[in-house]
Amino acid sequence: MKSVTKKRRRRWRESDSKQRPDPAGLGPASALCRSLPNPTPACEISAMTRADIERMDEIFFPNLASAMKKASAGGFRLAYYTTAETAMRILANQEVWLRNTAVMNDYMEVQHGMRCLHEAWQKSDGAKRVKSLLEELHAGAVARLESTYNSWHTKIQSDTFIACVSEHQASENDHGRLSMWRAYGGKAGVAFVFKPDFLSQETNAIGAYSHPVSYLDGSNFAVGLNALADRMEQAKPFLKNRTGDEMHNIAFSLLLWSAIATKHPGFAEEREWRVVAVPSMWKSEIMRQTVEVVRGIPQPVLKLPLRNFPAHNIWSLAIPELLDRIVIGPCDNPRILARAFSELLSQAGVKDVAEKITSSGIPLRHLV
Repeated sequence: MKSVTKKRRRRWRESDSKQRPDPAGLGPASALCRSLPNPTPACEISAMTRADIERMDEIFFPNLASAMKKASAGGFRLAYYTTAETAMRILANQEVWLRNTAVMNDYMEVQHGMRCLHEAWQKSDGAKRVKSLLEELHAGAVARLESTYNSWHTKIQSDTFIACVSEHQASENDHGRLSMWRAYGGKAGVAFVFKPDFLSQETNAIGAYSHPVSYLDGSNFAVGLNALADRMEQAKPFLKNRTGDEMHNIAFSLLLWSAIATKHPGFAEEREWRVVAVPSMWKSEIMRQTVEVVRGIPQPVLKLPLRNFPAHNIWSLAIPELLDRIVIGPCDNPRILARAFSELLSQAGVKDVAEKITSSGIPLRHLV
C-alpha cells in the first residue's frame, strides 16, 4: 500500500452541467469493483451508498478526496506542457497520446513506486497493522489481496500507459512554470491549460483513469501505512459492514495506485496528475493503440480522442469545452507561434481565440 497519499483509481472523467446525470449512482461504487480486472457478481450489485463511498475515500484515499474537492472548487487547472510541434499535432488530430511508462523521462516511473511499496509492505510496522486489520475484518483477506496483486505485477510494469498534466495555478496564467518549460518545452514550447471539469464525472468507456501523483520514498510509505491503520481503527465499526469483495477491491486499488502514481521526491515541483491506462486490465471503447515513432523510438501508444461521445455520456472532452487557455513558452518567435495556434484553435472550433492565447515573458535563453 502506499503512503498517506494513497490513492484509489479515480476515472478519467468528463462532465456537462446540463446533460450529466446525477452522479450518485456512478463511478465510486463501480470504482471499487472495476479496480479488479474481473469484478465479481457480488461486487457488481454492491449496495454501497454515496455516503459509504465517500467514507471509504476518506479512509483509504484522503489525499485524492482532498484534491478532488480542491479541483471542484476551482483551486487549480491542469496544464499539459509539450513542444510546439506536438501541440500542433494534438490540435490537428484532436487527440492526446498515452505512452508506455518504460519510455517516459523518468525511466523508473512505475518501478520506483513498486519498489517503495514492496519495501514498506514487507517490512514496516504500519503494514503489519493494516494486514492485521484486514484479517480481522475478513479472514484470508491478505493472502487473497497479495495473490491478486502479484498476478498483475508484471502487467503493471509493462502495460501501463500514461499522459501527464500538472496542477496549474492562476499565478502561472501569464508565464507558465520555468521548470516545466525547461523539462518539456524544447526550443519552442506550448502549455495547454485544461479546465478540471473532466475530473467530476466517472466513466468506464474510456478505460483510462486520472490520479494525482505522490512524491515518496520507502520511509514515507511506512509513515502512510501507519496513518492508514489509524484511520481503519477509528472506522472499524463502519468497515465491519463492508463485504469481503468491497474490502478486497478497495485494498487492491490502494496497492495498484501506490505502484502507478508514485514518483521520486525529486520530481515534486511538477505537481503531476496522471491519466493512466492498463489495456490488459481496463478495456477501452474509445481509445485505439497504434505504433508511432517518438524521438526516434518506435513504440506503442494509446490515442485518446479529444471529442465528445454522447453515447457514453461524455460531454466535456472536446477541445472547445476542455481548453481554458494556451501559453506560448519562451522562444525566439512567440508572435509567429501565437498566430499559428490562433488559426489551429479556430479550426478546432474554439471561440474568442485571441483571449485564450498568451506568450510567456520568461527570459529563458535556449543555448542549443
